[in-house]
Amino acid sequence: MSIFRSSIFLAALVAIAAAGWILSGQFDETATARQPESVAQAASEREVPRTRVRTFVSRAEPYTERLIATAATAAHRSAVIRAEIAGKVTRIDVEKGARVKAGASILRFDMGDLQSQLAGAEARLKQRRLEVKAARALAAKGFEASTRQARAEADLRAAEATLAAIRERIEKTRVTAPFAGIVNDRTAEIGDYIKIGNPVATLIDLDPIVVVADIPEKDFLKLQVGQVGQASLMDGRRLDGVIRYVARRADPATRTFRVELEAPNADLAWVAGATVRLVIALPPRPAHRLPPSILVLNKTGSLGVHLVDDADKVAFIPVTIIGIRDNLAYVSGLPDSAEVITVGQDFVTAGDLVEATAMPIAAAGLTQ
Repeated sequence: MSIFRSSIFLAALVAIAAAGWILSGQFDETATARQPESVAQAASEREVPRTRVRTFVSRAEPYTERLIATAATAAHRSAVIRAEIAGKVTRIDVEKGARVKAGASILRFDMGDLQSQLAGAEARLKQRRLEVKAARALAAKGFEASTRQARAEADLRAAEATLAAIRERIEKTRVTAPFAGIVNDRTAEIGDYIKIGNPVATLIDLDPIVVVADIPEKDFLKLQVGQVGQASLMDGRRLDGVIRYVARRADPATRTFRVELEAPNADLAWVAGATVRLVIALPPRPAHRLPPSILVLNKTGSLGVHLVDDADKVAFIPVTIIGIRDNLAYVSGLPDSAEVITVGQDFVTAGDLVEATAMPIAAAGLTQ
């Protein structure tokens, strides 16, 4: 009987110990401790293969952007020469198209009685000078009052002024060139009666020649006085010059800015009013030279390229095309060195893991 009771007691102890072990959570911890290993193994078995792409390393290089505009040649300066006195044209000294020096005579007016007026004024001036000399001598000896001397000197100044006025009128009967240039037009002929202010000739200076262009607002801020440019005529002739003027105010009608380039034209081979192609080299800046085919658009429509970063992830980098040359796009916005996806760029998005294979530069459509 005692043995039976002992067996029952031991069984009860075992049952109590088992219940306490279960309630303590050790059973669950042991079970769950094996779960991470099985989950990791399952994840490894379910890993998605990486997208295979081909890349090449692009490095920034100096790019000289060229601003191209349609322009026109113009004279360095021009002047409409007008008559300063009224009179009849009696002599033509140059024909239209003639090249003249500064001060050269273009035409002459009838002098009328100006020559006789000149002779009379010169004689009166001589007489007034003698009178002043005599008055000063008498005044010095006390024989004449100072008022007579003052009157004589006043008469002398009046005679000098009269003579100067006549000489000026005579000078104005001869129309001269205000600067060296070409007589582009002459509207007066012998026998014409010209009124004061009427035009008689047009003079232009073509050395240096000026190239004038109207530059859009987005480009004019890139220009400054002193930059070099080249003008080309339709026949292929080229002329190098330097920017001499950049407008600081836009034309209210066209919203463009006037730019003037100046170039030597000693032989006058370039004429005013010709249409030319103006090319201005802008300061170089770093850019990447890429085939246009590798450029992509992201979901928002931004233009850029897909790169591969150090973690083998795809990154979308927006770029700006600053030029096209030899069928290649020069873009800004990339780091100095970038691993660019050249094959498969259209099948990945930012954040994708990829398996990248490098390709030769020549295979990417580039040359060294």
